[in-house]
Amino acid sequence: MGLLGRAVNNTAEPSSDTPEGSIAKFCEIYTNFSCILFEIPQNTEGKIDFCKKVSIMVGKMGTVIPLQNGRPLVMLPLSLDRDLIAHRLSKTLNAKILLSFQADSSETVINNINSSF
Repeated sequence: MGLLGRAVNNTAEPSSDTPEGSIAKFCEIYTNFSCILFEIPQNTEGKIDFCKKVSIMVGKMGTVIPLQNGRPLVMLPLSLDRDLIAHRLSKTLNAKILLSFQADSSETVINNINSSF
């Protein structure tokens, strides 16, 4: 199953408007990077609004990719302190950190996410 909750055709190039495509696009720029996956807090009215809030807070430091379930995946260059950013975002947004890891390819990101859920 893919990040979108359906089977992924590994022979086709992912579209950049899918989570897989956005991850692949980020990987073209950065060869080593950090990822943080947040849970949406119970008191949040909308999944899209929460991802927008995270995106505004991350700003130009990294990329926020909304997954199908609405959870925001934050991708950061390795030069930034992933743990500090994750801590500050989780406290400010009252959101639980589901995953925090370092990766070097889109396959690593997708495998980490899929194997955890």
